[in-house]
Amino acid sequence: MILIETLEAALEQLAQQVDECTTIERQCICEINRLSADDRRGQTPELSQQIQSLDAERAAAVAKRRVLQAELSAATTLAHKAAALAKKA
Repeated sequence: MILIETLEAALEQLAQQVDECTTIERQCICEINRLSADDRRGQTPELSQQIQSLDAERAAAVAKRRVLQAELSAATTLAHKAAALAKKA
């Protein structure tokens, strides 16, 4: 039973981390869009650099989210198997 509780806690934590990455990604996209509109009005190297930096941060969040989603999927499968074994015991 402790194993299942531990797995459930890990699942919750992974899901929270996925949500955090999604939030970062969305925030970056919003800020990139805002800066891009400003950049079109008057191209400045600073704005372009900020956009590039935010895009790199967004890409990192997406990559991390994908890894976490894969881990969450694997952990979910493991939790289901553990629950099935616990029922048999």
